[in-house]
Amino acid sequence: MCVADGADWVYWGDDDDPPHLQTFEKLFSLIDEIDDVSKTAQVGLVGTLFNNMKGEFRRFTDSELKGKKILEVDSIAGNQSKIVNKMVIQSGAMPCENLFFGFEELDFDLKAKELGFKSYINGTLNFELRKKYKKDNFKAGIIRKRKIENLWRQYYSTRNLLFILQRNRFYSALNYQILK
Repeated sequence: MCVADGADWVYWGDDDDPPHLQTFEKLFSLIDEIDDVSKTAQVGLVGTLFNNMKGEFRRFTDSELKGKKILEVDSIAGNQSKIVNKMVIQSGAMPCENLFFGFEELDFDLKAKELGFKSYINGTLNFELRKKYKKDNFKAGIIRKRKIENLWRQYYSTRNLLFILQRNRFYSALNYQILK
């Protein structure tokens, strides 16, 4: 609807998690730095790489983020103030309405990538946010414990991830996730 109304960029955010002050200015500043905006799917505050052999996300280490103004990523979560380019929407990448909760962003991001679009974050800004919220000194491989009251969320996330892996023919990851 936003693109039909003439928007060049569409904000994809959570209704209960508004962006911080100056978020849009920072993201549009990042857009201005990108060489080929016509092949840019989206920009956002925080992004990850996606391992399609295991069906898992990999966060960047602090050193990978520091000093990187433009950093290509595979996925930007919806609550990370992603701004989507109208060109990717006009090319047919749309979120699947059946994935209404959990990894619907990944589904969209993979569709955009399949169409030849790229996703970017500002690595330096991502690192600054980590420091601000005391999440710096990130160490890969740390497994978080899941709380029993969040199992309903985990159900939808797992269901959707399995659907996405199957749709993209990431069979190795699908098997890995089922066994996991």
